[in-house]
Amino acid sequence: MRDDTAKRLSLFLLILILFGFFFGVIRVFTLRFQTGDIYPPYSSFRSDPLGCRGLYDALIHTGAVDVRRNVTPLHRLAPQTDITVFVPGVNAADMSQSVPQSWFDAVDTLVKSGARLVIGYAPSRFEASPEKNDIRTPVKPSEKKAPVKKAKNTTEKPTDKKGKHPEPETAPDTPDDEPYPVKRVDLYKAWGFAHDFAEKAEGTARPAANALKTLKLHDQTWHSSGFFTGLAKAWKPVYTVNGRVVLMERPLGRGSLVMASDSFFMSNEALKNEPNPILLAYLAGKSRTILFDESHFGIRTEPGITGLVRHFGLQGFAASVALFCLLYLWKNSGSFIPPRDEEEVPGVSARDQISGLAGLYEKNIRDKDLLTVCVAEWEKTAAAGRYTSKDSGDIRNALRALAAGNDGAPPDPVSGFRDIKRRLSEKEFL
Repeated sequence: MRDDTAKRLSLFLLILILFGFFFGVIRVFTLRFQTGDIYPPYSSFRSDPLGCRGLYDALIHTGAVDVRRNVTPLHRLAPQTDITVFVPGVNAADMSQSVPQSWFDAVDTLVKSGARLVIGYAPSRFEASPEKNDIRTPVKPSEKKAPVKKAKNTTEKPTDKKGKHPEPETAPDTPDDEPYPVKRVDLYKAWGFAHDFAEKAEGTARPAANALKTLKLHDQTWHSSGFFTGLAKAWKPVYTVNGRVVLMERPLGRGSLVMASDSFFMSNEALKNEPNPILLAYLAGKSRTILFDESHFGIRTEPGITGLVRHFGLQGFAASVALFCLLYLWKNSGSFIPPRDEEEVPGVSARDQISGLAGLYEKNIRDKDLLTVCVAEWEKTAAAGRYTSKDSGDIRNALRALAAGNDGAPPDPVSGFRDIKRRLSEKEFL
């Protein structure tokens, strides 16, 4: 009894501890997701000063536009019109690298079909860096060091029969880590601009002359030293810092492309301290759908069991299955029926009918009465129809005398039963 109570108490404490642990883990993740600091800066999931959750929620509360997040790769968006795609917090080093032709074609088609693409760089400052690929400290392209040429290999290259060196199987500009040649596109050349850094870290962005007249923009604090140069004729400056273009727009097909060297004005901190609703309304344009891209941060949907459960609304079913498993484990860990207070009879098991019958006989029939009960039961069953009335009477009297024993002392039940069985089989009573 005490052992079963201890098992139940231990199981209850284990379930309570597991419940508290999972509740604590869920609570921690809930708090982290509420602030959003697990996401990169300028993500619309972040509600702290570095995020863009404020702009996302503000556009929703207007009720005039449909605001959504994009967690699929940008180049997989279907071409559509009347949509503005915000891509804030882009790393300048990533934009300077070439992209696959397929990616560029998809994004270029999206814009030319009528979409408005707004790309904002993450704030960055000019700082000379000895490391070649340090994206945290961008280096001016004009000050980049020439690549060091590798020493020639002293071993002879294989030649063909004519004595000429064979051509490589892949294109010379194909990276070594790509097994197959992939055609790539330089975004700066394709869209007609370049990006550079000024030595002065911050400044005040002032509206360009044409933008000041048509858009009525006002000055904006700029937190990045980056600026755009080498602009094609299609680009129209919108903001400049010390005469350098930091925000510009160009038409592209039926859509438009907006480039900004800073994304701070879209952050929650900027909306609180120095809001610029005219600039944000200009960036949003006249589209009825606003899309905040999260895929460039690496936030993408991945197919899986949990994703399918959320997609089809099977949370209740999953919770029911988990509860059923817990009840099954609890049921098999202990019996719901309290055990008897009596001590178990040693040597007797109730696992089958024979052992159960033996236990029942042992509890209700005394040893000295066992042969007498056996003879009485034989008289009711085995003797009927097998012997004549005279023979049956003689057998009954003989069995009764044998069961009573000699001199009134009952015989041993086992030896007496064996003796009766032997005599009946040999018919010694007849």
